[in-house]
Amino acid sequence: MKNLLKEIIKLIKFTWEHRDQVTWCYCPVCNNELCSSHSFIKDTDRVYFLCSRCGSRSIWNFDIAPGPIIEKYQPIAKKYINYLYG
Repeated sequence: MKNLLKEIIKLIKFTWEHRDQVTWCYCPVCNNELCSSHSFIKDTDRVYFLCSRCGSRSIWNFDIAPGPIIEKYQPIAKKYINYLYG
């Protein structure tokens, strides 16, 4: 019950902090939210992200659909992911 209450408080806090954000992109490796976690690299014809949690690189297209579409990603070494996340 205590853990459930902590998760609810965490969700409310996250929602309040990101109330003005309208675009959500998640890392394909660790599910870290990329738009609000200082993962942005550059914006040309594609948007480039470097995940601040696991270091994976991803390229997104924001122009062809109602929401962003991932075009390519480069995960980090599997051994390193296992070290980070067990």
